[in-house]
Amino acid sequence: MFESPLPQINQREKSKNGFAIKLPPRLALAITTGLLIACETEPVHLRSVPPSVVYEMARSEQPIEIPVAVESVSRKPKSVRFPAGKFSDEEFKKRIERWAPGVQVFRDEGMYFYKVQRGDTLKSIRRKLAKIKGYDYLNEQTGKLDSFNIPQKEVKPGMLLPIPQRNSERIITDDAFIAQSRKALFELAETPEYQSYLSELIKIYGENYLIAAMMAIAKQESGGAPMGRFEMHRWEKRYHAFSFSLFHVLMVGPGLKARQKLNLTEGQLYNTTNAGKLFFAFVIEKISEKYQGMTDEVAKKEKIQRELIQLFELDEAMASFYNGKAWRRNNPGYLRNVRKYFTDACPKLGVTHEFKPDNSEKTPFVKKMIKRIFPKHHRKHRHR
Repeated sequence: MFESPLPQINQREKSKNGFAIKLPPRLALAITTGLLIACETEPVHLRSVPPSVVYEMARSEQPIEIPVAVESVSRKPKSVRFPAGKFSDEEFKKRIERWAPGVQVFRDEGMYFYKVQRGDTLKSIRRKLAKIKGYDYLNEQTGKLDSFNIPQKEVKPGMLLPIPQRNSERIITDDAFIAQSRKALFELAETPEYQSYLSELIKIYGENYLIAAMMAIAKQESGGAPMGRFEMHRWEKRYHAFSFSLFHVLMVGPGLKARQKLNLTEGQLYNTTNAGKLFFAFVIEKISEKYQGMTDEVAKKEKIQRELIQLFELDEAMASFYNGKAWRRNNPGYLRNVRKYFTDACPKLGVTHEFKPDNSEKTPFVKKMIKRIFPKHHRKHRHR
């Protein structure tokens, strides 16, 4: 039976480079994947452990001292829960801050949102915010995808616009993503609504395969490698709503439902662990939506599980799921890119997998050749 590490974590020394905690070797080796542990009264996040320490842990039977960066230690809980991901009216009012004349912001958990004033444009909003200490970087973010990521005509008074992060702050390394995704799976496995579905997926594919799939989709949605090149919010014109996180989950319908069930606010979706949990919850909710009319709960659950398993084959089903049935026309490279990112991630995670040939990639080439062989006037003549 697993015992809590708390009684064993009884020494912590402050040094020039940060903190050092002493753990039994097996426990130390188990938590170097980046899990959050409690050390006395503070949560400590083990982000990076030198290879020499990992090697020593594998050989030693004595307690191992692990260095932890000072900035990775916080006295505050990493994630605060809000019922249904909402703020009460009183709490919402408390979180409205006035930074300067004409500049009102809403302080979410881990993110600030600018409240649009009458007469505001994206240009004027950027100019106002850039005058505030710490936000001058906004002047350099002139591209749509790495900035507010919303068309000017969609900006209305009273809206809350996510204030873009620094480009460097959005970037997440593959190793950090793997660690945070592992933590996401661990936490989601304890969520009653999604527990059984996730357990079945892990049983069939394995945890590392699922993390490789998560990495592939996150890279595709966030601008490729390195992960996080694009902003983690995007205005979806068709739905008049933002999508959030590395996975760009839309905040209407199943995406909103998933966020509310996880008790996460929009600001908390910028956290990589929360993004991973939202991704799986969203996928399950979107599939469940198709079978909401079924009264036989057992049959309903089987259908959802079967479709969920098929999605993670990363074939046309996933491309259609994320982009709609017209994905071959609107985003023809989607499946090719996802499979490439997945294949790149496999060595890091010790996964071996071969994809079946994707016939959909041949379609544009075939159409091009038909146009060359049969020009329009010939085709019209042939079909008379």
